[in-house]
Amino acid sequence: MKGVESFFSPRSIAVAGVSVDPSKVASVIFSNLVRNAKSGLLKASVYAINPRYRKIGEQPCYKDVDSLPEVPELFVVAVPLALTVDLVRQACNRGSKAIIIITGGFGEAGHEDLEAEIRSITSSKGVRVLGPNTIGLLDTSSGVDTLFLPTTKKLPSGREVVSLRPPAKGGVVIVTQSGHLGEIIAEELGANQIGVRALVGVGNQLDVSIGDVVEHFADDPETKLMALYLEGLKDGRRFLREVSRAAKNKPVVVFKLGKSQAGAKAALTHTASMVGDYQVYRAAFRKVGLLEAETLEDLVDYCTALSLAPAASGERILIITNAGGSGAIAADKSNRMGLQVEPLSERAANGIKSRFADSSFIRIVSLSNPVDLTATATTEEFVAISEYLVRSPEYDLMVVIPTHQPPTIEYSIVEGIVRVAKKAKKPVVTCVMGTSELAHMLHSEFLSNGVPSFPSPERAVGALWALVQRKKLRAGISPPEELRSDDIVPWLKERKGFLVQPDASRLLDEYRIDSGRSMMATSKEDLAKAVRTIGFPLACKLLSRDLIHKTEKNAVRLNVKSRAELVSAFEELRALAAQAKLQFDGVLVQEMLENGVEMILGSLRDPTFGPTVMLGIGGVYTEVLKDFAMGVAPVDESEASDMIASLRMGTLLRGFRNVRKADEATLAAVVARFSKMLVENPSLKEAEINPLIAVGGRMVAVDSRIVVR
Repeated sequence: MKGVESFFSPRSIAVAGVSVDPSKVASVIFSNLVRNAKSGLLKASVYAINPRYRKIGEQPCYKDVDSLPEVPELFVVAVPLALTVDLVRQACNRGSKAIIIITGGFGEAGHEDLEAEIRSITSSKGVRVLGPNTIGLLDTSSGVDTLFLPTTKKLPSGREVVSLRPPAKGGVVIVTQSGHLGEIIAEELGANQIGVRALVGVGNQLDVSIGDVVEHFADDPETKLMALYLEGLKDGRRFLREVSRAAKNKPVVVFKLGKSQAGAKAALTHTASMVGDYQVYRAAFRKVGLLEAETLEDLVDYCTALSLAPAASGERILIITNAGGSGAIAADKSNRMGLQVEPLSERAANGIKSRFADSSFIRIVSLSNPVDLTATATTEEFVAISEYLVRSPEYDLMVVIPTHQPPTIEYSIVEGIVRVAKKAKKPVVTCVMGTSELAHMLHSEFLSNGVPSFPSPERAVGALWALVQRKKLRAGISPPEELRSDDIVPWLKERKGFLVQPDASRLLDEYRIDSGRSMMATSKEDLAKAVRTIGFPLACKLLSRDLIHKTEKNAVRLNVKSRAELVSAFEELRALAAQAKLQFDGVLVQEMLENGVEMILGSLRDPTFGPTVMLGIGGVYTEVLKDFAMGVAPVDESEASDMIASLRMGTLLRGFRNVRKADEATLAAVVARFSKMLVENPSLKEAEINPLIAVGGRMVAVDSRIVVR
């Protein structure tokens, strides 16, 4: 399929549905395009289509596509639903390359059949479609503008007021599944003096996807960063491959709607019951370097910092203020976000004391971090200390909170801090608190001079955190490979449903995942051989294809230390199977592993992103603790190490009381091989090792459940 260039730089555009009523959607779009063409911004001829009119104002109006004097490279459809399909067909037959369908009422209203018909018509001609149910797009460089929301409205008094500020030209590309929110994001950025390179609403994504648009702007020199508003994806792995290339070159910030848990109702494994859609999305974003914003406010803050501040080189933050409470809030937020709030070194503190020895305020200043200059510091003293400390190699980031309420702080604080920030070779952000007229003026003045400014210490710190995260995420970009259609392990095609334990162990063996020393016993005669082969102590587990969670059925016997205990355990488990009416497949006799950390290593095949991998604290309490990390398979050993590091209870792996220290590098290698198994064998629906016991340098799959679809 061809690219999407014709949406953004067409030679000719036709708009269907234009009316003499200037408030109609098609009329607004036509007016936008004609205005931009007359100004010289839009280098395209613009045509109106409506069989009811000969003219729209001074512009000719044509009855249909065939009547146009030239082929419309871009065709915009804003007509009633019933007329849409025929107009699309006309445009395709005439030779259009791109179609924007503004009209709604398709798949989102239950009319998937109409979408399917349009897809059939356009794909056969190689025509790209944006929408349906979209605002279309704004390209501030080429002048293509199909946005149609009114920018002014009348009050009951008759006075006309601004209802939506049009985006200014800048470097942010906004790609959104909600047209209205896309325009609101652009307006919020505009309030922070951040302009827009393009705004694209993908609507129902019948054809052109968010990934297509991101890929288009990946190499665009005017694009500095991208902001995505995402509700859902159809082909997640394709999306990840498309956006990963862009994220290597420029920041991509994403806000995902729908963060609630959506676990399986009838889960076959612990993994399926614990993992929701959102956890998988978050793992996917991290894999390709997307910076996730928790809220729309975060999205705007992150874009502001990334647009105005230089890149972060580290995570050591310095806080300078003249109000102790504001500084404490910033320090608390920094600690929660994982930034390093280290006190001033003795050398730095002594340097300040020496530099300002003649200033009376220095005697009551708190030379720690935050550096609290107190309300007695003047504008000149605040700026001078900021200028001195910003040069310190001890810090990578700086947040300046010059509360303006004290009488010693003047409006000229802006000029001084702007000078400090411009000379700094590190990110410097400011915080202006309050809702007074002066607060708004200071905030706007900082932003107008290219210094990120925020209304609270938490938001200022959050913006700096985003700069640090961008650095970390960029270093770990690892786009997922395309999935195979057949299994690398040939004998899997002969299996279906739960793999019996010997088959599960055999599959793990193929990927060098240790299942431990074990033997299946189907009779008491097999037990003697198990003792000779493995030795005591032993663990015994009932094997039954009807049994999923053994512990819940009391189907496990641990720490078996003698032949008599072994025979007794075997008989008890066989009797349990009969009593519970479970098929008796035998008893798995295993070596007993002690003083290790019980982990869970699982996977399920996500409908959006394909195979995933989950690592967490395992055992019988795994669903209670819910301490796990997600990845989109395959993960390499570096990604696996990051997953291990993110676990709240990961400290157990480093040794605790009588628990032996585990080799985390070996664990990361096992996770990577497990994820490879999932990608190379698409017939695997779910796979779970619980527990995977980490004992020193050994990682032993003590119990596994693998489902073949």
